[in-house]
Amino acid sequence: MSCWIAGLVLAAGCARPGAADDEPLQATKVPSFRNSLIVELVNDDHDEVCRREGCGQGAHEHPESRLDPGGGKIRMRVGAATGLLKEPAPDTALFNGKDLSGFYTWLGSMPDGGEPMGRNRDPLKVFTVRDGMIHISGEVFGYLATEKEFENYHLTAEYRWGEKTFAPRTDKARDNGILFHMQGEDRIWPQSIEFQIIEGGTGDALFVGGASMDFDPALESRLADSKAKLLSPDGQRIVNGRINWTKRSPQWKDVLGFRGPDDLELPPGQWNKLDLWCRDGTVEYYVNEVRVFEGRGADPRRGRILLQSEGAEIFFRKVEVHPL
Repeated sequence: MSCWIAGLVLAAGCARPGAADDEPLQATKVPSFRNSLIVELVNDDHDEVCRREGCGQGAHEHPESRLDPGGGKIRMRVGAATGLLKEPAPDTALFNGKDLSGFYTWLGSMPDGGEPMGRNRDPLKVFTVRDGMIHISGEVFGYLATEKEFENYHLTAEYRWGEKTFAPRTDKARDNGILFHMQGEDRIWPQSIEFQIIEGGTGDALFVGGASMDFDPALESRLADSKAKLLSPDGQRIVNGRINWTKRSPQWKDVLGFRGPDDLELPPGQWNKLDLWCRDGTVEYYVNEVRVFEGRGADPRRGRILLQSEGAEIFFRKVEVHPL
């Protein structure tokens, strides 16, 4: 399939002119407009390059570029032959590699009980910077939260598990998460949507403290509990609980070191990459470049971004936001 506009070929999974029928157009990564295709002539022999943002795969390999009925609309932007393509907005590094500027901490009770420690009180040094990485000990439940709120963005985070675990999850699956669009008062689990990070379940979507999303019947088999418990009374919204990532093992157990046969997360000690795309209430989760969840009608649509502390040691070496 191709369309000629201003001398450019708009291509979605199509072949190069003169190439074999099964040789698809390759995609290169661009950092903005998640569901856009950009086509421009990039060298003297008029080689077309399909640049699909956020995708390091060939256009033919990406599920959304097949234009199937369930894939939603793919919008196309076209730069003129003069090369006047829009420059992307600059990335925002939430973590500067040196300190926790731009964040505040919030922690619950000490391991021996008592009142929550609250905001910016961290006597156990749960959140520190080590060798250019955010180190989260996991010893106390809580989070590291951005001072700013965000809306319509692409978040990239790279993490790896440490070795330590703490009560009450000493022998449980290593657990953490990125909470986003946090609204309301600080508490252990504030109103937010979660990009789950847990052994065997990284890529699950959780709805916390009143956050919600449209219910797509295609997700029914992935509900972690009954519809009566997870959906609104009219059955139109997910208002509670968890949506499992696409290939979560049915034999999952909450035990330290659990790995399912199809897990995308790499073993402890190795670095993993998460991508979260949020635009106008639509969210997409990617684990190591593979899409594992998509939902629409997210509420809230904006808010703070939080890195949890939930009983397991974890390191983040990169946390960036790119506005859309």
